[in-house]
Amino acid sequence: MHVLGTVVLILVSGGLCMSQDQADKTNNNIQTHDYCIIGAGPAGLQLGYFMERAGRDYIIYERNNVSGSFFAKYPRHRKLISINKISTGRTNHLYNERHDWNSLLSDDDSLLFKHYSKEFFPPTEPLLDYLEDYRKKLGIKVQFNTEVKNMRRVANGERTDGYNFIMNDQEGKTMLCKVAIVASGMQKSNMVSFKGSEYVENYSEFDTDPQKYWGKTILILGRGNSAFETADELYKVANFVHMVSRTRVKLSWNTHYVGDVRGLNNAIVDTYQLKSLDGLLEFDVNRLTLSKKNGRLYAAVNWGDKYNDTSLYPRVKPQSEDNFANFPFRSPYDHVISCLGWKFDGSFLHEDSQQIPFGKAPKYPAIRYDYQSWVTRDLYFAGTNSHSVDFRKAAGGFIHGFRYTARALHKILEYRYHGIPWPAKTFPVTQLLNMLVKRINEAPGTYQMVSFLGDVVILKGDTFLLLEEFPVKLLPHFLDITGQTGSKFLVIINEYGPGFSAPDVDTLGPYRAITGGAMEAHNSNFLHPVVYFYDGWLPSEEDFSALPTETWKFALPKPDKVHHVVEDFLSMWTASTVHILPIRRFLEDVLGQDMRLYFNSHCFELGLNFANVPAGCKAYLQGQGLDMTLGDAVNIVNYMQGTTEKLGTGLPKCHMEEDKLNHNAINRTELLQKRLNDVYKSQNSLFPHDFVSDEEEVEAFRFIYDDSVPESLLEDDEVRSLWRWSRSVIAHQAAEYPFVKLTEANYNKHVTEMAFGIVLFGVSFDPVSRTTEEYLSDLVAEYAQMSGTKKPLIAVVDCWDWTRICEKAMITEYPTIKLLKNGDFKPYTSQISKPALRTALKLIAMNFPVRLNSVAEVDKFLSDAHMVDVGVESAVVLSYPQLYSADRESFNFLDDLYGKVPVAICCNSSARHEEFYAKYGRSLGLMHSRKEPWAVIAHSADTYMDHMEKASVLPPKNAVASFLQDQTLPIFVS
Repeated sequence: MHVLGTVVLILVSGGLCMSQDQADKTNNNIQTHDYCIIGAGPAGLQLGYFMERAGRDYIIYERNNVSGSFFAKYPRHRKLISINKISTGRTNHLYNERHDWNSLLSDDDSLLFKHYSKEFFPPTEPLLDYLEDYRKKLGIKVQFNTEVKNMRRVANGERTDGYNFIMNDQEGKTMLCKVAIVASGMQKSNMVSFKGSEYVENYSEFDTDPQKYWGKTILILGRGNSAFETADELYKVANFVHMVSRTRVKLSWNTHYVGDVRGLNNAIVDTYQLKSLDGLLEFDVNRLTLSKKNGRLYAAVNWGDKYNDTSLYPRVKPQSEDNFANFPFRSPYDHVISCLGWKFDGSFLHEDSQQIPFGKAPKYPAIRYDYQSWVTRDLYFAGTNSHSVDFRKAAGGFIHGFRYTARALHKILEYRYHGIPWPAKTFPVTQLLNMLVKRINEAPGTYQMVSFLGDVVILKGDTFLLLEEFPVKLLPHFLDITGQTGSKFLVIINEYGPGFSAPDVDTLGPYRAITGGAMEAHNSNFLHPVVYFYDGWLPSEEDFSALPTETWKFALPKPDKVHHVVEDFLSMWTASTVHILPIRRFLEDVLGQDMRLYFNSHCFELGLNFANVPAGCKAYLQGQGLDMTLGDAVNIVNYMQGTTEKLGTGLPKCHMEEDKLNHNAINRTELLQKRLNDVYKSQNSLFPHDFVSDEEEVEAFRFIYDDSVPESLLEDDEVRSLWRWSRSVIAHQAAEYPFVKLTEANYNKHVTEMAFGIVLFGVSFDPVSRTTEEYLSDLVAEYAQMSGTKKPLIAVVDCWDWTRICEKAMITEYPTIKLLKNGDFKPYTSQISKPALRTALKLIAMNFPVRLNSVAEVDKFLSDAHMVDVGVESAVVLSYPQLYSADRESFNFLDDLYGKVPVAICCNSSARHEEFYAKYGRSLGLMHSRKEPWAVIAHSADTYMDHMEKASVLPPKNAVASFLQDQTLPIFVS
């Protein structure tokens, strides 16, 4: 890693007009910047946004006077091929970003392209407006009307005060940069050069008025989107349109590559295949010749000597085209239009800094996987110019792909030149499954940059780090790129199957998708997530270059373990049995520990019998976890026995012996078979009560009858089983929960206006979140029946839909419950049960702490009747005279008790404080200086002991909460 002592030049298009004194550091009329970006198009603006947000010294040079000037002219027929899918049925902004191919990344929701056009394939004019607004609203620094010329890297020994690149503008002014980034797009048209090519009209200049071509015959050179766009406009008015190119037509729906011919433009394929005069022909356009006779153009073939090689051209060379009675070009043409696409224009570079072309696609400059030039240090490429690294594999040549590679490039630059590591989020390992399921279902960068960008998880024992959208081809240099270290890595990417596309593959055939469920996931053809595990190592460059393509058909070098998530028709990998359960099994294998969810009653048993408890019981040991009532226990055992009636409906014969709750002792295959026979009766009436998802139950049905399916693919998670039982077998009380569902539209209003309440942050595919929702639903029903009681806010935020709310709330675990009091959130740290949640609501309805003004009020506060009413076993009254009148923030040191234990403070005068001390201090044996804070802790009477009270001197503030928590444990210590 270096400091920024080198110059970076970035070539892009678009940005904010700026004055000299606003952003330029001038010295003898020489502009100097750390970063120079060439071009203010989408890629340049995207990089400008990240540079601006990071506070970097940068400038974007744009030769024209508008952002995205390329789109002022192209496409010539003014229709974009990038989809603008506004309706997805989801509110998750990351999920929706997957299907928005025009918006750039920012934190401003007004800068989503859906606000500029509602058309699925929008016209170009709204994109120009959008790019200009993006520049202005985000304050991106662009210097327009500046054409960069003669850019070169400073030679060794040449003094430029640490600036690595020197260049001029059209007026001869000098600019210096430390780092240069080229984001200028593909600006140079591919031109033909053969005899008669002067008669060829070029795509960039030809007249697009269809009336000019009425009744004409047209030959189009090219077979890409610009050629098909042109043909699609002209075939409707022309006599016929012929298209010629060296290679066969590549249709994007067949290749899965967005740069191939899109369905929007390929109507001429219909007219060709249905013999309606138009035609497609494979032929090397460089072998054509054109001659003009009587105003019409005649095509012929150049039979040069190089075509004498019969190994390359096995046909016998004829003396003339007359030897072909059916010569395809025998009809004359009125127009020949060249639509051969574009290539990188390096004319702004000095001859000493010219770039070499990329071998497989010479229209692109050759670059490394960190987007740095192959031949020029500190020169980087962004946007379409950088597409060589993922050409024909991902979407890096288009906005919906390079907005993510631009972000990756910015992270690379931040560490390389400023020492800022790749951003990493820390989660507890118990959330690994939830995080992974959430990311594979919503992450947009890994979804569009297939097999190229991936999430990297570094396992750190009880926690893990998540690095999002890392260029996986840089795994050999992971430490040098990210600054993050580790020894155990999960890499999560999306892949197509090895047989998803080929010239002779029927991509719409009956075998295009697998039907074998989770057992056949590795044979998935369609896009699907793949998780690679590298234990103590990461692939080297040699590993990548030596991939055995004949025996290993996947994107990354062979890991220690790999898991394919089976392809899904909806591209929604949330089915509990087919998707989530196999992922959990894989993670258990990787981590070497049980990742199932447990109820507290089972955790209690495990804690008594084993030195270590499963990860799902760690919360229980901290006084949290998911509580299971007697009714829930009976119901879940009945479910596992194949019965369907709830507690109290006249069934159950279930007894509460512990072995009934031990799922490892149950023959799950036999029980699920019984469940199918007893509950679902026949395939014709499958799952009539399932309000959530029939598909995942159907998969479970298939598993039951497949003897080859191991028990490892049958559900054995007691929490998930209970949730599936209660939601799919028993008709639920209502399809809609009665609690408030918070969204981005109503979140602030509810949080600021409600005096107190409880908010659950969860995800719909997590059974603990769903079980908590059930508990909250019952509490809403209880409050609805209470008269004269102030109603709390009982609300849920689905982090699967409203990701931004949860990101701002810094939610890292699902579920997370927060207690709301006068617009302020405090963590809920008790177990998840209806009684505990009910108690929390009663406690936060009180002041914290409650101000008591007499011994009589203290007596009532510490009484059994009060504790029973609130639903607690302990209560605390503090003696902190100097804090009696303090504000709420002064008691933040007690937050760990908030919502768990009723806390009060006494008293508001010296005389009453003396009375309080006399009864609860001196009488309980407290001997201390009157200035020291102290507390009385009461424990209510129960089956085993009478009502008890104890007075204790308090430790320093930072230890008070833990001290009082120890003193208020259910087993009271006298």
